[in-house]
Amino acid sequence: MRKSTIWAVLAMLLISFSVHAETAETGRANELIEGSYIVTFKKAADSAPSLIVPPSKTQDMVGRRPPPFGGHGTGQSREGLATALGLSGQVVSIFETINAAHIKMDAKEADRLRRHPQVLEVEQDRMLTAQTTQTNPGWGLDRLDQSTTLLNQAYTYSANGAGQTIYILDSGLDLSKAAVAAEFGGRASIIYDVNGGSGADCLGHGTKVASAAAGNSKGVAKAHPW
Repeated sequence: MRKSTIWAVLAMLLISFSVHAETAETGRANELIEGSYIVTFKKAADSAPSLIVPPSKTQDMVGRRPPPFGGHGTGQSREGLATALGLSGQVVSIFETINAAHIKMDAKEADRLRRHPQVLEVEQDRMLTAQTTQTNPGWGLDRLDQSTTLLNQAYTYSANGAGQTIYILDSGLDLSKAAVAAEFGGRASIIYDVNGGSGADCLGHGTKVASAAAGNSKGVAKAHPW
């Protein structure tokens, strides 16, 4: 049997950290995180460019490693952004798709940034927790959330993989099949086939592993929208 090895990337939906603004409406936890802020910048204008380099619309990720989470896709320096803002604090992450950054700083510096001419909003970070229960999830997910050997025909979880990327090295992924493609809702793609093919699954194993990792029905990292 012909063996095919592919990189299947399950690109988890990047959920903006600004979802903490929804806390009061959804009943999630509302615990403020000391010294941690989300800073959103104004869009570029004729008088002043945005401090965040915009994402490249033509950026090709095939054959390249994606930047680490929080790193700018075009390589913008977090230290350089801190210098441009005159920070004594630390830029932890840059989110170019929402024109924002996660910055660790004290309350006094946060208040100063609120008056910066290129800053739209400064909001203190919050700890969010949420739980969702999936009924009749199948043995795998049911077993995953149980601390004993007893199963309860339910899978209760508070994390869905949002903001993460999973790389799977396996026998392929059958995205050409409508039922398989629907499981990932556009979050999965074939990156590389060492045999020069399309990455179609020659054994079925890769599709099963990918579905267990991030499929909507049986996956752990479902990445449902908040």
